[in-house]
Amino acid sequence: MRRNPDNPHALQLRALVRARLGDAVGSAADAADARARLPTITAILEQIFPTGRAAP
Repeated sequence: MRRNPDNPHALQLRALVRARLGDAVGSAADAADARARLPTITAILEQIFPTGRAAP
C-alpha cells in the first residue's frame, strides 16, 4: 500500500484482511475504493477464489 496506494488489488486485499480482523467500516471503505478504481475486481476475485459470495 505504501508503494502504490491506488492499486485496486492491494486495496481489495486490505479490505479482506480488515474484514477478517473485525474492521467492518475500514473493510467496506477499502472495498468501495477498489471497486471505484477497478469495477470488475469482485468478478476477477470470484474467478480466482470461487466462494459463491461477493467480497466485501
